[in-house]
Amino acid sequence: MISEVNEQLEFFRQFVSNFRETGAVLPTSSFAAQALSRQCAQWRGPKRVLEAGAGTGAITTEIIKHLRPDDQFVACEINPTLAAYLRKRFASETAFHSVADQCTVYEGSILDLPTDEKFDFIISAIPFNNCPPDFVAAVFAHYQALLKPGGVLSYIEYIGGRTLKQTFAANATNKRLIEILAQQRDRYEFQRDVVLRNVPPAWVHHLRFAETPNAVTANVASLTNRDRLALGNWGVDTDALPFVAALAGAAILLHKRFPNSKIWRVPIIAASLIALFLRDPARQIVNNPTVVYAASDGTVLNVEKLRDERFGEQEWLRIVVFLSILDVHVNRAPIAGEVTAIIQENGGFAVANTHAAQ
Repeated sequence: MISEVNEQLEFFRQFVSNFRETGAVLPTSSFAAQALSRQCAQWRGPKRVLEAGAGTGAITTEIIKHLRPDDQFVACEINPTLAAYLRKRFASETAFHSVADQCTVYEGSILDLPTDEKFDFIISAIPFNNCPPDFVAAVFAHYQALLKPGGVLSYIEYIGGRTLKQTFAANATNKRLIEILAQQRDRYEFQRDVVLRNVPPAWVHHLRFAETPNAVTANVASLTNRDRLALGNWGVDTDALPFVAALAGAAILLHKRFPNSKIWRVPIIAASLIALFLRDPARQIVNNPTVVYAASDGTVLNVEKLRDERFGEQEWLRIVVFLSILDVHVNRAPIAGEVTAIIQENGGFAVANTHAAQ
């Protein structure tokens, strides 16, 4: 507890003296640190991990929990005071000291870090929305050079940062910065986490710049819904959030307007039903290339072999599943692969659980 208070005080002192490099009032929360570390935590083989912008070690605390004896970790911090603080933690705190021989604190700019030894994972806390566009572009290029083929970059972005820049500091420089970040996400992002329990709330973006070689695919963690808001083992698709928020607001207004009435319960019930319908519970997935997972919940209505000229001459296995309103409606990829085409076929109307709908 004392070390946590000291960490927050040191972080706040650095925030006051250098906002551009710090970017936030408080250290990254444990919930955001878990989201940033999720990819490397699920990696099954030996790994090299780089943390860029380690600060006081809020994210480092989570990363070192997942270090195995054969792993290596480098914490990069440009601020000399914070780098010294990190070294002190590795020397004096039990959790840090237990893995100190596997860890290195690199004091300097991330752009000066040599690229001769590659990393499996880069976890970045650099506040890109506060940085010049040329620097951000250079950092992403350097990240690509530092990562092994198939390696993952995870970085944090505070929700609302882009909006504030567009609203209150709209200029060519900020526009270019926003475009650079958007291009990186559009081309390389494969997953995004929403972390509300952070100050301020944040997105965690996960990017992969190159395909994972077949030799290491067995170590790659399975993907999860990039639009999933995790609440422990339970979760909800973020498409539900605007409706839930609007209905919750309506409930508050109704309760204030009609304090002696129960009418406010109607929007609360509606919000609960929407969240239930768009729920996305955690699923245990074993990385096994011989296993095909169910693409959805529901009831299997039909299993048949068929040929379809749109997919070539080979025979395919077709599985028809009916989802009732009580089933989870998030669909999942049954096997690893790449989506090469999407075919939309217009149909008529029929009862969904009958043969006519198949």
